[in-house]
Amino acid sequence: RRAVEGLPGCKLINGYGPTETTTFACCHTIAPEDLDGRAIPIGRPIHRTEVHLLDSERRPVADGEDGEIFIGGDGLACGYLHQPEMTAARFVTHPLAGEPSNRLYRTGDIGRRREDGTIEFRGRLDDQVKISGHRIEPAEIQAALSQLPGVREAEVVAIAVNSQEKRLVAYVVPAKNGEAGAATVRQQLSQRLPDFMIPSVFQVVEELPISPNGKVDRAKLPAPHWEKGTGAVPAEGGNVESIVRAVWQKVLRVAEFGANENFFDLGGNSLMLIEAHAELERALGRELSLITLFEYPSVAALVPQMEGRSATHSTLRAAEQRARRQREALHRIRRARCGVGADQ
Repeated sequence: RRAVEGLPGCKLINGYGPTETTTFACCHTIAPEDLDGRAIPIGRPIHRTEVHLLDSERRPVADGEDGEIFIGGDGLACGYLHQPEMTAARFVTHPLAGEPSNRLYRTGDIGRRREDGTIEFRGRLDDQVKISGHRIEPAEIQAALSQLPGVREAEVVAIAVNSQEKRLVAYVVPAKNGEAGAATVRQQLSQRLPDFMIPSVFQVVEELPISPNGKVDRAKLPAPHWEKGTGAVPAEGGNVESIVRAVWQKVLRVAEFGANENFFDLGGNSLMLIEAHAELERALGRELSLITLFEYPSVAALVPQMEGRSATHSTLRAAEQRARRQREALHRIRRARCGVGADQ
């Protein structure tokens, strides 16, 4: 940004390409409008180079969708010296008929094509994680966090809770003289991203550990503050609110929360809600509609439904407002992924 704004007569070019394709495969001349907070594109293929975005079955993805970047053309290397197995794995037969080259290099990078035809770099294929059935790019969450007031920088990682489950943890560094409490950051981020992209834990740190190569040293990040809760659910016949609270404590691993706090704001997701549903049925000794838990995701809203009473208007209004915010967040994410401004 400083170079573009401070050197008006200078042309700044963002170049992309691995060594296996002679370093440069795409280029993009950076313009002031590229500095709107979204990722700067890597541009279009250079002369006599082809770039394809393919899915896991090596079929072209639609514009706006993520795909692995495959590169072909005159700059393609022959392979790795004395490493035939690695060469065979990375330099593959061209899957698309009618293209000029017969081989492509699979980069392991993720990209998506915007509406204007430029390509946006999205991260590494091995950096993506699957949380609650959704494939998530932590860098996208980091970018949203970094745009929040009071946040200087952030790092988002997926950490295993057990052998079958991973949860997202956000490490947040407050801006100088800024306030970036975990609850505030979670609330602000929920205005921008859908539930499935909200980390389970927000941990405020003074600084991020940096490795000698200038990247965040994830191995030195502090362990997340998982709260265990009691783990003990009252037996059948107990007070309904006590049972709901105990189940949430066990599933969410939180010790304390307010009656109006949302299950998803506390770090929950759809799979965890299914787990809570099974625990509640077991503790109550009767069937319970899973849809009810989705529709009434706070203790104050859920307990009256389970007891055959009606929730208050304010509780229902809060649920409706949250649903509207989620629809708006999903809309913004989809438009951003297609390279369209959120206000259009």
